[in-house]
Amino acid sequence: MSRPSCAGLPSDAAGRDHGDDDLISLLEDGSDDPSERTSETAAEPWRILVVDDDSEIHAVTRLALRRFTFLGRPVLLLSALSASEAERILRQTADIALVLLDVVMEQDDAGLRLVRTIRETLDNTTTRIILRTGQPGQAPEKQVIADYDINDYRSKTELTQDRLHACIISALRSYQHIRLLEESNNGMRMIVNATTGLFRARTMQELLDFALARLLEIAGGSGDAVFCARYCDHLSLVDEIVVVNGCGRWAQNVACPVQQALNADEVRAVEQAILAGKQVDDESRLVVPLAVPGRWQGAALIQGPIGRNVNLSRRIELFRMVMVAALENYYLIEELRRSRKATVIALADLAEHRDTDTGEHVLRVGRLSTEMARELRRAGPYSDQIDDLFLESIGSASMLHDLGKVGVPDAILRKPGRLDAEERRIMETHAAMGGQTLDRALRLVSGSRYLDLGRQTALAHHEWYDGTGYPAGLKGEAIPLAARIVAVADVFDALTSSRVYKPAWRFEDAVGYILNQAGSQFDPVVIGAFQTVMDHWQLNVHTRWTPDMSVGDAVLDEDHRRLIRLVNQLAGVHDVDNRATLESVLDELVQYTDAHFRREEEHLRRIGFPHYHDHKKKHDLLGRQVTTLRLRFFNGLPGRLNDDVITFLGRWLSSHILIEDMQYRAFLDSQDHSEAEWAASDC
Repeated sequence: MSRPSCAGLPSDAAGRDHGDDDLISLLEDGSDDPSERTSETAAEPWRILVVDDDSEIHAVTRLALRRFTFLGRPVLLLSALSASEAERILRQTADIALVLLDVVMEQDDAGLRLVRTIRETLDNTTTRIILRTGQPGQAPEKQVIADYDINDYRSKTELTQDRLHACIISALRSYQHIRLLEESNNGMRMIVNATTGLFRARTMQELLDFALARLLEIAGGSGDAVFCARYCDHLSLVDEIVVVNGCGRWAQNVACPVQQALNADEVRAVEQAILAGKQVDDESRLVVPLAVPGRWQGAALIQGPIGRNVNLSRRIELFRMVMVAALENYYLIEELRRSRKATVIALADLAEHRDTDTGEHVLRVGRLSTEMARELRRAGPYSDQIDDLFLESIGSASMLHDLGKVGVPDAILRKPGRLDAEERRIMETHAAMGGQTLDRALRLVSGSRYLDLGRQTALAHHEWYDGTGYPAGLKGEAIPLAARIVAVADVFDALTSSRVYKPAWRFEDAVGYILNQAGSQFDPVVIGAFQTVMDHWQLNVHTRWTPDMSVGDAVLDEDHRRLIRLVNQLAGVHDVDNRATLESVLDELVQYTDAHFRREEEHLRRIGFPHYHDHKKKHDLLGRQVTTLRLRFFNGLPGRLNDDVITFLGRWLSSHILIEDMQYRAFLDSQDHSEAEWAASDC
């Protein structure tokens, strides 16, 4: 905003008040206090607008205030020779603290009219106004004070230098108090508005990004801000502090150690704030600690210069408390969501407990369903139906697709051969049974999106796009979108998994079958999303299964193939939005370690492997490591955990599977060789 010129005033002006000469008494009264002889300071000056049609009044006022300071701040005098010029200056110049206003200028009531303009037209109730007049009878004091929103009314003849200073100090103090109240109100308004956004955040990254932006807004920093943190749990503390999010010059440093992103002074300030749990405030920065006990410790650093005052410190502390409450609320909701997911997995296990792969199956179906739904929203055809809540719910909902199998007899579910007509009829009732069960549950919890999607999926995931499916023979888009998505994921995973009635298909063969069913069994648009996901998986193949990796058991080999696919798929997860994929991978790892280790240990006991107990100890260690990674994910922060998981899985592949598991393969081969030699010698 432009600043008006303070020079070039005329030596005289028409309409001058006859009493103006008396203002020269400002220079004759009051001592020249040495304490006022302060040098110019870098502090922001108080802006005072002098409005008078007599140039001598401006000169004398400037002389009287040449050494004036208040609260360590000097004054900056702005000059206007008319009410219209003053209005222009007030419109163009921010933060004018005080107007010293003449009453009689171009009109007899020009000053009074300007008061109305300031208060009503410009809606400025903050700037203080002192009326000065050389003709008191022209505007009686009592009437003016009653009718106009001014702060003081003085005759020019009574304003000695001391009295002028006293009037200005009183006005500036009043202005300062009003500004502090306004800042406090604005700060509270920011906090209230920010609170709504904080509690609406759906992901930790979204919450922290929003919190840092609002904290920067409240503090009034330069635009450079960063949030750093280190993960902790109840047993240990990971010492490395990393950048979680940042803006300005730190926007590209996410996941970097602070020593790489910040200078030495900034690192010390962050460490000090984290250790002390208190704000660190100096000339160039403000550091605000933020921690969630038992989960992580961190601090937000805001680059200065920042206006410091008690109200600002209080607002920042209040906002910090709101952030902690929002974070604790986020974790509570996450725990409820995780509990719901665990319950859904348990229900799926109960429904298909006679299947050796159920828990892993529903997790894989949930992950693939979520990835296809995300791709459908990105591509656009069904983006109007796939909102954030749909994406959050489709994974859990998909796990309920076979809930109705709990009512199907074992003899049918575990039959190794083809079902006859009556058995097929009984098997097909599971879709309607699952839908009815979830419909009853939905009535108890109205508005549950995941239960509603689960009901749709359980009921319709065996409907075919061409109308030849069951139970209702629905066709095309009459089939709920969730069911059309889950149908593809369910069939693909069933094809690539071994069952009592069939071996696992090769990955390429299963993909080919799914693509060929577009338009008949499956929605062609959903198949397009499926193909995009499969192409993405294939682009990130870092490790391929080879016959040399076989441990001599078909079931265990299939387990290892799945782990390799997990590593490859996870390597392609780079963006923050795919945090849901990382969560699914960790859930699959938990199920995988439980089921695979159980199967492998049973195999080792069966073949009489002499190092069984040592191998089991390694399994126990790997299981604990998976649990630790999962705990870090749910209790910790966005950041580099994706890389940690990939590193862990890569080490698992290279060390455990390719080296340690090969020991029992070698033992099995030696046993077979000994038996062959015994048989030959017997002959």
